[in-house]
Amino acid sequence: MLQANASPNPSPNVCPNPLVSIEVDASHPTTSSVVTSHDDEVCTPPSSTHHPLKTSRKKNSILHSILKRNLFPLPIVLLAFPTLSILFSSLGFLFRIPITLAWVLSGFLFTSLLALIGGESLQKGLKRLGWLILTLFLVFLVDQSFIFFSWWDTQAYHIPATQLLIDGWNPVVDSTHEALTAFITDHHLNFTPNTFNIYHTSYLPRAGWIWNALCWTFSGNIELGDSLILITAIALGGIVWRLAPIFFGPGRWKRHLFTWLILLSPGIYVAIFCGAHDGALYALLLIFAFAACAYRKTGATEWLSYLVLTPIIGCNLKFTGVINFGVTAIIFTFPIFWAFITKKRRPKKFWKWMAACFLGFFIALLVGFSPYLTNWFNKGSPFYPEHTFSDDIETLKMTEDFNLCNNDAKMLNYFSRTTRAYLSKSLTDKYYQHRIDTDDTLPDHTFDPIFHLDQVDGLGAGFRAVIILTLIILCVTRRCTTPWLLISITATSLLVPTKMVGYVRYVPQFWIVPMILALNAITANTSRSPWIGRILGIFITTTLLSSSVIVALGKVLLSFSTSAYALSMVEQMQDDPKPRLYILSREDRYKEDGRCLAAWRQLPPDIPSTQLFNAYYYTMLHHIGIKNPDWLTYQEMMVAREDIGAPYFPINEHLWYWCMPRTTNDFKHDLINFENFSHCGVKKEYPVTPRQFGRMSMTILPQLPRYLWDITAFRIQQMINHYSKP
Repeated sequence: MLQANASPNPSPNVCPNPLVSIEVDASHPTTSSVVTSHDDEVCTPPSSTHHPLKTSRKKNSILHSILKRNLFPLPIVLLAFPTLSILFSSLGFLFRIPITLAWVLSGFLFTSLLALIGGESLQKGLKRLGWLILTLFLVFLVDQSFIFFSWWDTQAYHIPATQLLIDGWNPVVDSTHEALTAFITDHHLNFTPNTFNIYHTSYLPRAGWIWNALCWTFSGNIELGDSLILITAIALGGIVWRLAPIFFGPGRWKRHLFTWLILLSPGIYVAIFCGAHDGALYALLLIFAFAACAYRKTGATEWLSYLVLTPIIGCNLKFTGVINFGVTAIIFTFPIFWAFITKKRRPKKFWKWMAACFLGFFIALLVGFSPYLTNWFNKGSPFYPEHTFSDDIETLKMTEDFNLCNNDAKMLNYFSRTTRAYLSKSLTDKYYQHRIDTDDTLPDHTFDPIFHLDQVDGLGAGFRAVIILTLIILCVTRRCTTPWLLISITATSLLVPTKMVGYVRYVPQFWIVPMILALNAITANTSRSPWIGRILGIFITTTLLSSSVIVALGKVLLSFSTSAYALSMVEQMQDDPKPRLYILSREDRYKEDGRCLAAWRQLPPDIPSTQLFNAYYYTMLHHIGIKNPDWLTYQEMMVAREDIGAPYFPINEHLWYWCMPRTTNDFKHDLINFENFSHCGVKKEYPVTPRQFGRMSMTILPQLPRYLWDITAFRIQQMINHYSKP
């Protein structure tokens, strides 16, 4: 890539670093594109005297030039609202101020100011503010349509931790599990260590829980915290829409294709509406990587805003966020620093990059004062309970899920796990079968690795085929337009512990690597074999897009179906003065899903299985007005099942996963018989297929308007009850 100045013979008063440069493709000299650089350098003619009036005019011109720039587009403004609200709340904990509605209002006020002053003009700023309000309204409207749709982690500690914040828990003051237990006891809360995961609640990052609690303050709906995924996804779509021409050249179809491929990636649609915030972390990481790539290519100051905002929440959603954002920042520092020490034409570009990264991670540390600094002070490491530097403190495994596997699975090392997850399961298994057959020290048997977590198999068989085609594209491609972006995404995807290789919740960003290379082969026209690259690129993008659309639609249908089922239960529970509830026990888990028996045996013996998720359900039922639930034992539930008319409500830790309708007649807007639902991931006689999704859609879509009306009325009443409380 060559750069030529717009003015080859600049006058003495012209800035040596022009604001406009022409980028010329070396491989295609006839093709050029104008790139505007928003550098803050202001060039003035030399003068030996400084008149006060001239100095004042100079300052006014600088201020006017700043206000006239498009510094805060809508994606930045959208990200700023939850970021500032969470920042204010976290700073409030340092001064012993609990979660309050004032933090939401303050965050929205400052976000509105950013929209007004960063919109090039007051008229455009008001227009941007209007779009912000409309977008947030639609996000909250969509997110409130789902009820009791949650993951195991959501029920084990995300929602209980949110409720503790609502009840006044200060994670800076009560930052250990001993202190949290004392807080629960002193405030006489209906929480006990038996009913939720107190270690995860005490020591894990809390930004998602804070946002959940903030959403509750103005809506009364504790499930509205899922809106964080929608907000970050919309911001990601906005930045991708703007970056497509920079990465792949002009063309509206490229923008649409690139944007939809990103928004339909598994990292977003799999995690949405589940109460966890994995999808938000994935979206924020991509925004950070895309903005870093755009800043390296253009030097535009506006991209630095993303670098400041995204780590604040991203590093405080999961421990892996710190590693992923840190690795990405380090990788992009290399090319920017290399340009700084070799070209020396734009030294401010490097120092702006360093300032933006430092500011973003510093504010992230303020938000993460608890748990990172409190963990280090109390337990000897910011990543406790997984790690500690102190010999006097015992570490605790955050999960046993990755250790629950058979001996064949334990034979796999890092390389073989990576190959099995992303290239070929059959070749890997055949290699180990050959080792078993030829090694006399190993007992003869058929190699069959079994994992408790089936998600460690990567992104599916189709993705493994796509990766093989992507390797062929790399062989026939001469140049890539985004090499450092691909390096950062690949590095963050593969830098995981051996046992976690292929776990899709930790590495969903790997999905975009073949997509970017395919689009590069289609549009950049830099292949050694152009037609081969284009054909493979079209096939890869078509495969990824079609599979994503099918699975994403299936996820939406599943979300609506189980939410309607849950709403039916909730409405009948509201009519019952003392509803009888049951949570699946060890007996049910073993009968339905034998793989999970080992996981249940990891529980301490003093924790009754029917109480493990009581904190989650007590919290959820409390916020929807159900005060006196009667928890049934396993024996009582079995007696109740004999009488079809008995008012029992089979609630379990995976309502969304267990309650897949078997037939079209099972989806009703009333009490649904428990026997008509199965564990869709295990019952092989009822597989999840496109035909089943089609059958579900034929049943659900005609009833969808009625359900949306009912759930909206339900949420409005919930909000009225929230504001009517003394």
